[in-house]
Amino acid sequence: MIKIHKSDIVPNRLATAGLEEKVKDMLDFVCDSRPYTNTARGSDIKGFKNSIYGDTTVKEQLKSDQHNKCCYCESKFTTNSPGDVEHFRPKGRYKIPGVPGYKKPGYYWLVYDWNNLFFSCEVCNREYKKENFPLNDNCDRAIPHLKNHLIKSEKPILICPTEKPENHLEFKEDTLIAKDLRGEMSIKYYGLKRKGLLDDRLSSFNRLKGIGPLKGDLNKVTQEIVNFINENLNENYTVDSLREIFKLNNDLINESIIDAGEFSLMARTSFSI
Repeated sequence: MIKIHKSDIVPNRLATAGLEEKVKDMLDFVCDSRPYTNTARGSDIKGFKNSIYGDTTVKEQLKSDQHNKCCYCESKFTTNSPGDVEHFRPKGRYKIPGVPGYKKPGYYWLVYDWNNLFFSCEVCNREYKKENFPLNDNCDRAIPHLKNHLIKSEKPILICPTEKPENHLEFKEDTLIAKDLRGEMSIKYYGLKRKGLLDDRLSSFNRLKGIGPLKGDLNKVTQEIVNFINENLNENYTVDSLREIFKLNNDLINESIIDAGEFSLMARTSFSI
């Protein structure tokens, strides 16, 4: 994960039709909350309009803001999957890990809220994150919408993509490590240690390692090369001059450590020059 910087301009589809649906849902909930809260099998269940929050313009803006990467695992997967518009705060219902069943209602008034939407791969969203949304203290939960003024008091345990995940996660080479409970729970419920993802990160790490030294090893590596050149080729390079050569020739590393790079948190942790 890396911190996502979302566009300030809300996609028009959300600002128009999405706003209308939000107001309608809030009014409907006050008049009759049963479709939003029913848990009995066969009862009426509130539906939400994917045609609005999943509109092409919304999805494309999210993809652009996220450099075509999943907001959770940082993989670039769009050649094989269209991906999902993910609701960080679940829309219809939510689940507290370790507690049986689901709780309703969900964050129905945030279904079309730009700040609650992200672009995710289907594996992170559908197989792991799902509707899990634990808080540090469930008494702080800002549900229903009449308690929305408390939303800033909520302390989600799962890391939000607009936070700095490195406060809770770190890499040792290609291995992801949790710094605290939030990191541990995010690894589990975003599937950040699933087999396929581990393989992809290792492959990316090995490719980068093949063209450049690990962070912290640069001075050692360059000094060794300088000594070899000066002793065997009668050249007169210095560590500083060779470091500049590394910088000029490590285009792949430089491309990997910026926000647009796949698995960039791992790359910049190990290979920043």
